[in-house]
This record gives sequence, structure tokens and C-alpha cells, in this order.
Amino acid sequence: MQRLLMVCLVVSVAAVSSASAIGAQNSSVKRQLTGKVTAVGASITVRSQSRSLTCSVVSRGGLRTFAGRMVRLTCRTVGGRLTATRIRTVGSTKQSIEVEGGRAEVRGQVTSVAGGFVTVGLGQSSFSCRIPGGLDLSLFLGRTVELECVLVDGVFTVQEIETEDGLPEIEVEFQANDDNGDVDHGDEDHSGPGRGGDD
Repeated sequence: MQRLLMVCLVVSVAAVSSASAIGAQNSSVKRQLTGKVTAVGASITVRSQSRSLTCSVVSRGGLRTFAGRMVRLTCRTVGGRLTATRIRTVGSTKQSIEVEGGRAEVRGQVTSVAGGFVTVGLGQSSFSCRIPGGLDLSLFLGRTVELECVLVDGVFTVQEIETEDGLPEIEVEFQANDDNGDVDHGDEDHSGPGRGGDD
């Protein structure tokens, strides 16, 4: 009876140890810090007084924009490494950028539409997204916009752009392995003489 009890205890301890190990593997550590970006490369570092937080990045696309800026950095363990999952500028409401996973949301003035890219100014830096083929965004030049971009083949690419001054919203819906995407010009009115509208 005593020997049977010892065997049961050994089995129970082994089961608890195994469950603890699995739990440790599945646990996800989350860390956040608001501060100034002091380094951007294969990782991003944010410092605030005596504290600092360094996290690896999945994609470096557009991250140079954050250099020297005040941000809120959120990181989680991914594959055993502390990885940046969200970076958001803090302060100005007229100019902002947030990168979360493979998506970027930018607010600011369009300073350039050239070379297949649209660029939004962010103070002393800027953020650019590739323009899908056949899409003309020149009407947004000089205007303050909200720009949403997604990673396509490692490059941030325009998915949606809109402004508050009456221009039509433009949204691009991407399909798998389709770099061009389908363009939706929102509520833009193409009616008129010769186009089926009311004369």
C-alpha cells in the first residue's frame, strides 16, 4: 500500500511539472514603455529617464520614421523573443503614426506623390507607402489625410486614404498574391453628361 502511494505521488509530481512547462512555453510577456526612440534597426529601443525597452521588429519598413520621436511601444514575446507589436506616436494630434503588426495608420499632410509612392510629412520625418498600380492619388497632394497601409511583399502599400475636406475616400481591397488590388473610390460621383447622370 505504501509503495503504491509513493508511485502515485511520483506520477502526480511529474504531471504537475509537465503542465508547468507547457504553461511557461505558452505564456506571453507584454511590456510597454512611453519614451523617446533612440535606436531603430533590427530592433527598436525606447528610453524614458532611467528605463529602456528594446524589442526586435518583424519588418523594418517605415520604422526610421520613429527615430527621435516620442512613442508608446508595446512588445510581446513571439517565438521566444520580445517583439514590437505596436508603436504609436504621442503628442501631436495633427501628425501621428501607429504601426501594429503588418498595418500602419498615418495622419498628416501629403508632401509627395511620385515614383509610385505617396509620402506623408511627420515633422522632421515622413512615412511613405507604395501606390497600387493604376491608382492616381495626386488629388491628395498638400492635403491632410488619414492613410492606412498594409504590408504587401514586405512593402507598406496603400489600402485606404481619406481626408476631411470633401474629397472622396479611396479604398483598395487586396487579394492573395495580388499587388494591384481592386480599387473602390467610395462615394465618388462619376455621373454627369454622357455618363448616365441627370443633365
